[in-house]
Amino acid sequence: MRLFPNQIKALEEVIDLVIVKGGVLDGELKKKVDFNKKWGSKDRRNFYQVAYDMVRNYELLEYIGKKDDKGVIGAYLASLTEHATDYEVYKNDEAIPFQTRFSLPDSAWKIYEREAPNAQANIRAMQQQGAIFLRINTALISLEAFSEKLNTHEIAHTLVTKINYKDRSYNLNCIQLHQRTQQHRSFFEENQSYYEIQDLGSQIITEFMDFSNATTIIESCAGHGGKTSHILDKTRETNPLIISCDKDKKKLETLLVRIAKWKNHKVVTEQAKDKLLEKYENMADIVCMDMPCTGSGTIKRQADIKYRISEKILEERVASQREVFHLFDTTLKSGGQLLYSTCSLFKSENNGQIEYIVSQGYSLEDELMLEPSMYPGDGFYMARLIRD
Repeated sequence: MRLFPNQIKALEEVIDLVIVKGGVLDGELKKKVDFNKKWGSKDRRNFYQVAYDMVRNYELLEYIGKKDDKGVIGAYLASLTEHATDYEVYKNDEAIPFQTRFSLPDSAWKIYEREAPNAQANIRAMQQQGAIFLRINTALISLEAFSEKLNTHEIAHTLVTKINYKDRSYNLNCIQLHQRTQQHRSFFEENQSYYEIQDLGSQIITEFMDFSNATTIIESCAGHGGKTSHILDKTRETNPLIISCDKDKKKLETLLVRIAKWKNHKVVTEQAKDKLLEKYENMADIVCMDMPCTGSGTIKRQADIKYRISEKILEERVASQREVFHLFDTTLKSGGQLLYSTCSLFKSENNGQIEYIVSQGYSLEDELMLEPSMYPGDGFYMARLIRD
């Protein structure tokens, strides 16, 4: 792999913006690529790949770079040469601190040690790049038919029809792609109505709740509509009223575009504000609270997020979760079900919040923590509660 001087300079700038200043890697990379319009497709691909790898392994590369007097970029490029020592061997050297070997900032590691279950095992698992999972919209095409389309275009994949986790089993309509590729971009653009890119854990959250008897479902933080589309796919025969809420109006606009593939659905969007929600008091059979969180279970797919995890951010997310709960608490009927979920491994955002919600007049019916060390997906937490 060859990097030109201007690419190395751009990489140094991106790394500083992400590692030091907490920038979002995808956004910073796009700015650099947009600025350097003369880069060819191979140049852009190499630039993205090196940046992702460096952010994923930064603490270890920094250690090796200092040891060999090469710097971070030099250590990375040296690892690609034919006779170089594979820097993966350093991960087995217990003389090096764990957080350095598995590239976690010291400040973030202290939080994982205190807050996350099986912290070392889960950090090891999340050091690997995450797989791409597609949830198939079975209202529009069967899993088998979409698989055949992939076969026709020679796109390597595996069907994921069931996930066993500890003593539980969940049926899925999912496909795992074997590799990330731009080669088949036109195929995926032409067939985008048939699938959603969605992590395994996110799919399991929707399977964790029985929506079959609900006539009204309210989502507190619907975002761009990933779970909304899953709920639509699962409830297409009963077609309940779904009220999808979010503070961000632009996300709700994206949601409506995303779910337009379903005809005659009953989805209403609302901004998550006190006055707008008053009319939905005691109306919902199910409230889905997919909470804003630190994202501490998603390092596989978002390696840069570990540089945005801090004590301050954790405190802010816990406070935001309480606000969301109190904003939507009154929309749930007595005897209705609350689905609480995060993509975090931290107990302050999970069990600690459930203890608080129980103190507010709820009973815990079931809960599940998905750990990256125990299955192929991200870290997720989910709980099902009944309002007394």
